[in-house]
Amino acid sequence: MTSRPRYIAHLRLHAVRDDDRYADALDLLTGITPHVRAVAPDAVQLDLTSALRYFGRGPRELVGTAKLRLMGLYGVESSAGLADNRMVATMAADESAPGQTTWVPAGEAAAWLRPRPVAALPGTGRTTAAVLGRYGLHTIGQVADLPAETLQRLLGAGRARLLAERARGHDPRPVVPPERAVRPGPVRPIPVDPERPARHLAMLSGPEAGVLSGPGPGSPGYIRSIDNADAPPRDASPWPERHGGYPLHRPPRADPRRPTGQGLVADLVLDRDCLDPVWHHRAVLGLADRIGQCLRGEGQVARRLTLTVRYADGGSTTRTRPLTEPTDHSPALVTAALDLLAALGLQRARVRAFVIRADGLLPARGAYRQLSLDPGDDRARAAEAAADRARRRFGPEAVRPAALAGDRHHGQGGGAYGLRRPGVFTDA
Repeated sequence: MTSRPRYIAHLRLHAVRDDDRYADALDLLTGITPHVRAVAPDAVQLDLTSALRYFGRGPRELVGTAKLRLMGLYGVESSAGLADNRMVATMAADESAPGQTTWVPAGEAAAWLRPRPVAALPGTGRTTAAVLGRYGLHTIGQVADLPAETLQRLLGAGRARLLAERARGHDPRPVVPPERAVRPGPVRPIPVDPERPARHLAMLSGPEAGVLSGPGPGSPGYIRSIDNADAPPRDASPWPERHGGYPLHRPPRADPRRPTGQGLVADLVLDRDCLDPVWHHRAVLGLADRIGQCLRGEGQVARRLTLTVRYADGGSTTRTRPLTEPTDHSPALVTAALDLLAALGLQRARVRAFVIRADGLLPARGAYRQLSLDPGDDRARAAEAAADRARRRFGPEAVRPAALAGDRHHGQGGGAYGLRRPGVFTDA
């Protein structure tokens, strides 16, 4: 059983004067197919697959009908690209002159893409194009012919997989219409009891909840906006007491005394190049564990982790991942760091140094933590606290992860650890 072929059109509207005219064009195109996606500021994507049978026309003729209606009703000239997916249709529309349509049939997408530059692929920025250019990869066809392992070594697992799929003309994304905004209508004045405005606000729902009016501005029964109808004055009591004892949770704020952008950095520079993935794993594990120790020692938690790998040829790769919650727990930091390492797909890379940076630091006393029903989490944190006490009494090497036992530097060929803040060396 074969799937039905898709027909995606990308229309670029030329000389659209204002947002109202653009909205009118969207309304017109929804009369052809309900699968319409706005691509601001001057483009529209249509999924014509289900509309072909209804109109009894081919895809190219249906695109011509849409362009003719835009020109006849609103005077909007357009160019179009037609393909079996959104990416190829967008690229085809970019190469179409005003009034023309470029159709790339499904079986010819890969051949049509081959001679075009890598930077022409949507989502491929200048940085990615520059990295590929240094290795002689300038066209989409060269990227499509590259082995997956080599491309993964250059860009990382996630980006390499996406770029390889796009270079072969594959894009499974559907044309999903965004939620339409409701145009505001007239506001009907509603009388408000000047003695109990909050009662009316709690009962009110629907589009009339935006603006209320009583006798008029300046009178006791007039409320201009519900955003601050019951807001306490600046010198009033805290929010929970003013709202019947219900707690109001707010996200923790960074300590204002800490300079913006300050983080914690741990690095490991090896004496010679390291190719063994096992040693890569051990080095990153040791660095993440050191980061956790320092965070707990300073009473802080991190919200973001960055891994940088420097290679023997002087190049480097950096990946950043936000943590699921602010934490100073070493197992959570180690898991995030090792996930970043696995995403790089280093394989047999010649590594000279690893750097881990913890950013978005917050005071630990003001950070939230998701409670767990697993007793193992509490036991792990209790063991971590005991290990910290042992390190303070007997030295930093008294307790280490079992994977690092018997290895002082956690790296092949030796090396030196560094734990520091950007620009200020605090430990070695």
